[in-house]
Amino acid sequence: MANAAAKSIGLNQLDHVAKSLAERVAGAASFTLLLMGEVGTGKTTLTKSFFTQLGLKDPSQVQSPTFTYINEYRVGSDLYAHCDFYRFGANFKQLDEVITSVDWPTYRGVVIEWPESAPFAPKSELTVRLKLAYEDTLATRSYSFF
Repeated sequence: MANAAAKSIGLNQLDHVAKSLAERVAGAASFTLLLMGEVGTGKTTLTKSFFTQLGLKDPSQVQSPTFTYINEYRVGSDLYAHCDFYRFGANFKQLDEVITSVDWPTYRGVVIEWPESAPFAPKSELTVRLKLAYEDTLATRSYSFF
């Protein structure tokens, strides 16, 4: 995906980004969404809205998988994975154990927070990379697809 200029949004506007992401992946048989950004920029908030856009009825199911590494959500007949690789750091042995224990092709889509902490992304038909960043205030973010 081509680099795009960063766009400014308020934290409460992440729903618009989630809707755009859901539209991008709608026709893909499989997808991987890589979410980068500092702590607190809204990666999990965006993920919650994204799964709601895909049809998840109870958004409270979407919790940060920081300590579980992977959470699963079912929307209709599709199964999705929500991963957080923040805690792996340089612990590649632990990363390898988690990655090899998962049957990645069973997921229609995989959302990975902190992909820069782990040199891994499952193979998929479509990969979307998005970076969130703080701007002047904690209430303002910028995002860019690349």
